[in-house]
Amino acid sequence: MKKIKLKINRYIFDDINENDVIMDNGACIQMLTRTVFRGYTSECVKMSKKLFNEFKRYDFIFADKELTKKHYSHADCVMLYRFNIDKMYKIKEYRGSDE
Repeated sequence: MKKIKLKINRYIFDDINENDVIMDNGACIQMLTRTVFRGYTSECVKMSKKLFNEFKRYDFIFADKELTKKHYSHADCVMLYRFNIDKMYKIKEYRGSDE
């Protein structure tokens, strides 16, 4: 399974893969499969709308309609996305990045 290193806000994740899920509910964008600890509690990582829109523009994420239908069939405004790791690797090889 391919993994990629990604910085989201102030957090750096070394093992982002195609099983990671992003939720867009119209108000905020969160990575549901990653948590960070703040004090004594943990919370999902929130992603900026700018970063989310860049990922969509470059096809680094795609909408997973089956997963959305399975978990959020009652809510029309929620959409789940997954990472397109193969596309990220192609861009990385094209740019010649070592990371």
